[in-house]
Amino acid sequence: MGHIYFIGGVGKPGEFGGEASKNKEIVRILSEQGYDVTVIDTLNSSKNYLRLLSLAWFIFSAALFHPRATIIFSTSFGNIYPFIKLFHALGLKRNIIYWAIGGVFSQWVLDGKFDRKYLTVIRRFIVEGDKMKRELAQAGFMDVIVVPNFKTIPRIQYPDKYNDGKIHFYFISRVIPQKGVPAILECARILNEKPGYRNRFEIDIFGPIEPSYKEDFLSKIKSLDNVSYKGQLNLIDPENYKTIARYH
Repeated sequence: MGHIYFIGGVGKPGEFGGEASKNKEIVRILSEQGYDVTVIDTLNSSKNYLRLLSLAWFIFSAALFHPRATIIFSTSFGNIYPFIKLFHALGLKRNIIYWAIGGVFSQWVLDGKFDRKYLTVIRRFIVEGDKMKRELAQAGFMDVIVVPNFKTIPRIQYPDKYNDGKIHFYFISRVIPQKGVPAILECARILNEKPGYRNRFEIDIFGPIEPSYKEDFLSKIKSLDNVSYKGQLNLIDPENYKTIARYH
């Protein structure tokens, strides 16, 4: 099987999050399929200039000294855009795949945030939805594969659902405004003001809180006695699936 240089946020075995969890799955599956995978981990590198320099060296070493290898970028496109521009400037033609994280990359391309001429160095795009594929086609990129976001779910003995007469909801992600957390809290506030609704549902929120949002978030849930912050839930641990399996 061929050699793959996989460039994206992977992190240590105990680290998790949207990008890291997805990339761990991709690397694991590629390795199980027999590919020789070299991981160049970009997690938390944007604020470390020495790490960025070392990453640049690894990336261009892969491109220069292993021209037949496949290079997979799997991170926010803004993180790798400078490298893509440099590949274009140097005229390096390599088997480059961009595996998009999240759902906004194609819209950014249409909006002109990224110059399309530089993206021509990418041989193939892998995106999470059909809408992204259509938008990239509008931008002139036709070699696009749709692979929805995925996660390996362990086989466990699932517990019974909550059975206290209430509907139990959970939210699990980074706790930031962009994920819709303010809308959830506002919905809870509106429903709680309606007679008879306060005791009909519970909302538990899991995930790391964005530091800039922490004070506002915690102050709002103090006034909502049926909304609770439950800390982080590491889904690398199969036992934690039993926690979320109890919710409706």
